[in-house]
Amino acid sequence: MERMRKAAPVALGLSLIIGVAALGFVATRAASNRAQAVHTADRAQEQSTLAGLGTQYVLFGFKEEINFSSSHAWSLRPGDPADTAQLRMYQGQTALLGYAAALVDPKTGAYLNSSIPGPGLPPLDDPGMEPLMAALRLGGAGLSSVVHVGNVPLVAYGVPLNTDGTTVGFFGFSRLDQSPLESYVTHLHFGNTGVSYVLDSKGVAVAASNPSLVGKPVGQIPPLESLAQGKGGFTQYATTGGGQVATFDPIHLAGWGALTTQSAAEFYGPIQSGILRVEEALLLLLLVAAGVVTLLVHRRHVALRREMRTMNELAEARERFRHAFEKTPVGMALIGVHGDTTGRFLQVNQALCQLTGFSPTELLARSFTDLVHPDNAERVTSAAGRLFSGDSSFELEIRMATNSGSWRWARLHGSLIRDTSGRPLYGVAHIEDVSGRKAAEQRLAHLALHDPLTNLANRVLVAERLSDALTIAHTTGDQVGVLYLDLDNFKHINDRLGHDVGDRVLAEVADRLRTAVRPEDTPGRLGGDEFVVVCTGLKDPAAVLAVAERVEAAIATPLEVDGATFSVSVSTGISVGGGADTYADQLLRDADAAMYMAKRNGRGRVEMAGAS
Repeated sequence: MERMRKAAPVALGLSLIIGVAALGFVATRAASNRAQAVHTADRAQEQSTLAGLGTQYVLFGFKEEINFSSSHAWSLRPGDPADTAQLRMYQGQTALLGYAAALVDPKTGAYLNSSIPGPGLPPLDDPGMEPLMAALRLGGAGLSSVVHVGNVPLVAYGVPLNTDGTTVGFFGFSRLDQSPLESYVTHLHFGNTGVSYVLDSKGVAVAASNPSLVGKPVGQIPPLESLAQGKGGFTQYATTGGGQVATFDPIHLAGWGALTTQSAAEFYGPIQSGILRVEEALLLLLLVAAGVVTLLVHRRHVALRREMRTMNELAEARERFRHAFEKTPVGMALIGVHGDTTGRFLQVNQALCQLTGFSPTELLARSFTDLVHPDNAERVTSAAGRLFSGDSSFELEIRMATNSGSWRWARLHGSLIRDTSGRPLYGVAHIEDVSGRKAAEQRLAHLALHDPLTNLANRVLVAERLSDALTIAHTTGDQVGVLYLDLDNFKHINDRLGHDVGDRVLAEVADRLRTAVRPEDTPGRLGGDEFVVVCTGLKDPAAVLAVAERVEAAIATPLEVDGATFSVSVSTGISVGGGADTYADQLLRDADAAMYMAKRNGRGRVEMAGAS
């Protein structure tokens, strides 16, 4: 009994100390697991940021190519000096693809033209060029794998260039060891053993934090298998040099991906070292409970310092992204995809504010569809919906509202950013002003169908309107009339007063012709002093005679040019048709013949085709 009484305090003390130690071990292990989970999640987020920046870098390269190639005229003739000069211009002004530029024939697999630097260009049958050539043959944009010219590592970007029905590839080459992406990745540091990469689909380094690794394969390691399947995440694996950890994230463009490797000892080092120190202290100082508290505090201090360092690195990465977001000359916006933020602007850059005229505050109070023209809204909504179904991106040309109430044409490129588990985080919209190009296209389209002197329909548009009118008339049972007009003795005006005065007389006649016809009629100029009017929806042939009388009266009114007064008469031939056997060229020939009959019968007359 005495022995038990003496041993009781010792047992109680030992039990208390062992209990405190056990609680310390449990608490230490739980905190360690949480710290490792936080550390792993932070690294995965950093990896996702690197992949996102890689995506934006590649898309910006494509945009540079599309903007330049679509805004210049190309002959697409092999060796054409004008094409070569434009390629050199592009090589000199591009921010990303400044090594070389070339035009490539996808059918022959040969270069048509190029701006060739000293080391030269890779052959198009190089295996690394096959992904790009395959994309080009399918009519799309693409990326090559890493290729080499001598010791120079390169990547080629390519977009299709269509001119007069001919499609070629517009290629820009980036020297990887001097690229802006390599400059960015070089500044990423993860301890003494960490190495960050941007890889092509074959596992060759497009960029690396160690510049000597650029253009070289990383070797057969487990993360490459997951990247090839478009997966991201965190993994551990063994090598001859010891355990390694890797975080990786796909870029979803040409099979590229972002990868960071680090020795497992260094990655877990601060945490495991803290655990070991705490456990050793607990074993050595079972009788000193205060030691447990001290070591736990110490371990937590180590974890806090590590978390602070990780947070600082993440803040620096986010600041670099913010700077790139704000300074890009293309309008950019982040769009919400969850709950009440769905479709609303989350963040906008200055370029988008300049494009729309709205302030950041005004844009952040709106949804993206508020700025889209109603005619384009359904296309935008449908394309955005397909992103959630698996599409990597979309591109549309739409009209967007400005704060002045007008509409501006813009090219919209949309993509969806996801986290490592595939959950959508937010949408990214690149918006480029293409209103100038659209206006130029509309001017060219107008010039192709209108007479440049009078702005009346030209021969091509007249024939088109006449054919359309006959098609409708065949259905409705109406008739179509053609007035063929020729100014009488107009040659005397040109010979006596010059062609400048003659042109102004023709312009005045065109204005009178335009006001004399019905709204549904099409007045046109065929050339010289010959005009034509297509009259549609005629219920009675007499209606076309009424139009002819108004035209004759309007033109006969004296007109004044440079102080000189002219009286101009017109000889008019009329043909009418509309049956199933009536053709446009037939009506024009009949009206022309009737006009010459009017000339022979004394000028200043109206003659109907087929009249005796």
